[in-house]
Amino acid sequence: MRECAILVTVDFYSVRRDSEPKDLAEELAELSLGAGLSVAGSFLFKQDSPKATFFLGKGQAEKIRLEVIKKKANVVVFESDLSPSQQRNLEEALGVKTIDRTQLILDIFAGRARSNEGKLQVELAQMKYLLPRLGGEGIYLSRLGGGVGTRGPGEQKLEVDRRRIREKITKYTRNLAELQKKREVAIEKKKEKDLPLVALVGYTNAGKSSLFNRLTASDTLVKNQLFSTLDTTTRLVKLPHNQKALLVDTVGFIRDLPHHLVESFKATLEETVHADILLHVADVTRHDLEIVEKAVKEVLSQIGASGKKAYLLLNKADILDKNQKTAVLSALPPENVFLISSKTGEGVQNVLESLAVELAGGRSLKEIFIPRDKFKLTDYLYREAEVVSRRDEPQGVYLKVRLSKRTEETLRSLL
Repeated sequence: MRECAILVTVDFYSVRRDSEPKDLAEELAELSLGAGLSVAGSFLFKQDSPKATFFLGKGQAEKIRLEVIKKKANVVVFESDLSPSQQRNLEEALGVKTIDRTQLILDIFAGRARSNEGKLQVELAQMKYLLPRLGGEGIYLSRLGGGVGTRGPGEQKLEVDRRRIREKITKYTRNLAELQKKREVAIEKKKEKDLPLVALVGYTNAGKSSLFNRLTASDTLVKNQLFSTLDTTTRLVKLPHNQKALLVDTVGFIRDLPHHLVESFKATLEETVHADILLHVADVTRHDLEIVEKAVKEVLSQIGASGKKAYLLLNKADILDKNQKTAVLSALPPENVFLISSKTGEGVQNVLESLAVELAGGRSLKEIFIPRDKFKLTDYLYREAEVVSRRDEPQGVYLKVRLSKRTEETLRSLL
């Protein structure tokens, strides 16, 4: 049975935020639905500044309590982060489990992580979040037994104390460090294959996985929900001019991404740092596009990937009408920005063409002679290089090709 939730967003006059309160409230609703909650009602309050005891005023807390009773809700979700004491005080006042946005996101991640590494990263983030909330009795601790906001380590018995939590944090951190070393070795092995690495990044639900599937003919999970992709996936993508690259699909970013998650998922995002080029996928239909793309850039900066060469792919062009497309295209800068649709394929070929040109920088133009007794090597060149021209002679064939240094070395060893 789905838990019934009341959502609370508070706009503080004293706290400047880039996003509109209405947008924050809508995103909280999306996150709540993604976590499996049934949203029974919501509040959008305005006040001067956060209160130490209840985060908001006593009168507002009373309004929420009455709504909880009226709608028979069993969880209240706050858009802002709550301190441990505020969370305990609110639970006592409201009489039901109270969680904040960070805990909600952690819960979604706990429910969707599939790989061992992904699960470990989520558990580490949850432990770091849980640790300061173990100081004292209250409804919060008595309700850790199940439901949204309690998946993962929260389901353990209440006798889990600070010492054991710290021990687990140390253990998980060590395990993730070992996995990161293995991932770095795997990335180096990919590089040894002489294939450039291209990473898809972007705000959650921007359409990265749909584009990934179109480019690689894969069947990665695609859903119209936040954080449908958590585990990194890598596939081969074929580019024009007989070039190839490795394409990485990554977890979606979100504004004010919890610090615990950024730290825990650094290992997974390591491939983004090592990528030769980033494909920054954005939902062109969002009215707050500039704000959410700023959030993406902030996360890239946090993980050390802000200086990477990047293409901005404005996705979901199929939703725009002709006039809207004309307006978007006229406003686009001349380089490295593309209007595309991962659903219909519109504009995708332009991206691939540009990528091929960009990544061909490591290829040189050579004229190679293949003798008749080694004629099968022409198939290798047609497969691994770009054949620009061909001249057949009685003694063999002359090919003018654009190829990488590694391909040239392999060919010479075969010759």
